Amino acid sequence: TAHPLQTKPYETSERVILELSLSGQPAGSIEVGLWRDQAPGSVDTFVKLAQGRLAPSSGDSPASFDRSSLIRIAKDKAIVLGALRQVGGQTQLVRGQTRPVMIPVAPPLNKDSNLVRHDAAGLLSVRRGGGSFAFTITPRPNLDLDRDEIVIGQVLTSEGMELLERLNGLATNNYNRGSLARVIVERARVLPPNQ
Repeated sequence: TAHPLQTKPYETSERVILELSLSGQPAGSIEVGLWRDQAPGSVDTFVKLAQGRLAPSSGDSPASFDRSSLIRIAKDKAIVLGALRQVGGQTQLVRGQTRPVMIPVAPPLNKDSNLVRHDAAGLLSVRRGGGSFAFTITPRPNLDLDRDEIVIGQVLTSEGMELLERLNGLATNNYNRGSLARVIVERARVLPPNQ
């Protein structure tokens, strides 16, 4: 059974729906609420990736969470997603190359800091300081994440917690804890403020 949803006392600034598939079949969605006042740079990056418009300059192709995949499952500790397929970037001529080279969008850095602990199931976090597109959702409390990750939001619905529990129970390989079933974020979308 899914771990109970514990609501944190932070103001939700944006809501994002992550629609997942499992081995090519629709699995459901996870709705997360983001806390911009706790981690403005990290939330900004997450929202832009969910909108499919993270690009450092106007001429770049944007990076997006759409069609990204699961990275690893640490049972009862962390579900890590965000292996991008749409990395965006720009085509540049590079000295010594006969053809233009695609330079992907680099994950932005930031100076976000907060004291929110990974003390509940369903918390959404990213690497402290930025520099990664990966994001983690906790299936159980996991204070070990506090050193390297910063909490930026949480799962908002019991349906999302049930899907998180399904992911937590997936079989993994022994090499990198990747799921034996293919888990894809088919679509990410930011909900309008009044919805």
